[in-house]
Amino acid sequence: MYLREGEMIEHVERLIRAEKWEDALAEAKELVAKYPTHAAANAVLGTCHCHLGDETQGAEQFRKALELDPHFWQAAFSLARCLDRLGRYEEALEAARAALNEKPSSVRIGRFVKAMERLTPEKITDSWQLSTKPIYWNIEVTSDE
Repeated sequence: MYLREGEMIEHVERLIRAEKWEDALAEAKELVAKYPTHAAANAVLGTCHCHLGDETQGAEQFRKALELDPHFWQAAFSLARCLDRLGRYEEALEAARAALNEKPSSVRIGRFVKAMERLTPEKITDSWQLSTKPIYWNIEVTSDE
């Protein structure tokens, strides 16, 4: 049966919702092979990779989706979450800020940005955080014996 790219994406999304991840991955790979310049196709492939534990490949697919559609805030936010799992916090913050720039009304993305800012101290912008300096206590434990 022939499906257009939109129908194919919906089919992969149904597989994802049904948590049939291996099937979704296979279908998403086929979809990207057929439509390599379709941003949403690359994003669903990225979703499959990330869920199956290959965050590096997932991040690559989300980046490709963003190259194809720089205003694709869902791909930017998914990229941020993937990079967060990889411990690449500065890159995650950058991607999250891009998503928030496209979708400023999103409380969820806003909270994620704040969390990433706390993980990347050099990127902190809150004045109360900038004005505090860590205090380190040096405690020496000795014995009277």
